[in-house]
Amino acid sequence: MARLSITDAHRTLDRAVFAAYNWPPDLTDQYLLASLLALNHQRAAIKK
Repeated sequence: MARLSITDAHRTLDRAVFAAYNWPPDLTDQYLLASLLALNHQRAAIKK
């Protein structure tokens, strides 16, 4: 069985998370952070 490097494992995880949120796989860091912040604000508003 082939072993994944930590880099390959992170890339695999990133692809899975992006797919779960229906985000394109080639997000910039800035877009990713903005999306996560927006999601955080949405979830915080629901809890209030």
